[in-house]
Amino acid sequence: MKKIIPALLLILIYLSSVSQNSSFNISLADTIEVSHPVFNTKYSPQNRVLYFYSRHNNANTSFFVYDLDNEIITNYIELDQPIGDFEYNPVQGHVLVSEFSNESGDGAIISVFDANNNYTELSSINFPYDNYPTEMFYAPNGKIYITMNVHMDGFEPTIKVLDANTYETLQNITTGLDIEYSNSNTFQSFYCYNPYDECVYITVSPYNQAHVIQPYQTSYNTNLVTNLFPFESNLEDSWIGKLIKIDKNSQVSSFDISHASEIIFSD
Repeated sequence: MKKIIPALLLILIYLSSVSQNSSFNISLADTIEVSHPVFNTKYSPQNRVLYFYSRHNNANTSFFVYDLDNEIITNYIELDQPIGDFEYNPVQGHVLVSEFSNESGDGAIISVFDANNNYTELSSINFPYDNYPTEMFYAPNGKIYITMNVHMDGFEPTIKVLDANTYETLQNITTGLDIEYSNSNTFQSFYCYNPYDECVYITVSPYNQAHVIQPYQTSYNTNLVTNLFPFESNLEDSWIGKLIKIDKNSQVSSFDISHASEIIFSD
């Protein structure tokens, strides 16, 4: 059961990257104890809020809603499962949360919360034949992209493309990355939209998470035991990932790429 609790939280954060014209005064208040830091953030310009959340596998997963205009935490939403990723859908005004759901037998589950109605939980988006949903990405083309099956547990990583209005599945894109590496057990993915060619670009690659609870963790490259450098150096050139391009006509092309990681668009 999800719990929606108005709350205050002591947060020490640096927010100058969100707005150059705003000042933030966060004072000491009552605190909510969570088992891991909630330093992952999403910004919603439509609602002028920040969402803080943790991607760690723990019993008390949650996300917080921070009102930028009033400079207060307005909501604390507790979840049942670890968070794979978090995205805001401006078309519907919905918050989407991909949840760890492999052991439940229900397939991949994307929880949906209505930001226009105090984050009331709506019907989830279900994918009964997939598991381990993680990264999600809303693109200006009105589509939502979700990476699934990221665990090397007999699955091949796939990309689901959804209509942001209806959540209907428009495409199911396979990556061809179904190989197993000796000390690796999961895949990571990153998304980018290029407004010049109106294409979505995705990198997908094997990822070394030998000492964290797979496939979710608080942040990439924070486990100093194995993730100081996330790729297995002893694999050398065999650490092959994919660069996937989806054009404005939904045509897909892909390229092998070594040590694939984050991808960004820059003006």
